[in-house]
Amino acid sequence: MYETITMYEHNIKKFAAELNELQNKPTAKVVIPLLSVFAIIAQIQSTADHPEVKDKEFTDIAIKAARQLQELFSSESEIYKILELGWSPDCNEPLPQTPCNN
Repeated sequence: MYETITMYEHNIKKFAAELNELQNKPTAKVVIPLLSVFAIIAQIQSTADHPEVKDKEFTDIAIKAARQLQELFSSESEIYKILELGWSPDCNEPLPQTPCNN
């Protein structure tokens, strides 16, 4: 069991070192469908306000990346406008159900 813990701790230290190295790497060039961009932004929006991750460094990084990705859409498009609503906590509530007209 001690070997497992030591191996795990070593892996965490190596992982942290690799993450730190990423700060000095050039930006990534990625080609993905715009529908995937929308999905990524929506997922970041839906989790960024969760209490367990809300004030974490990686959440801030993810939000900045999602905001940058959002700029791929025209600010006049409905997609952009809907994504913009997703950044407001007041707009993240479920829509009220419309009453039945029976």
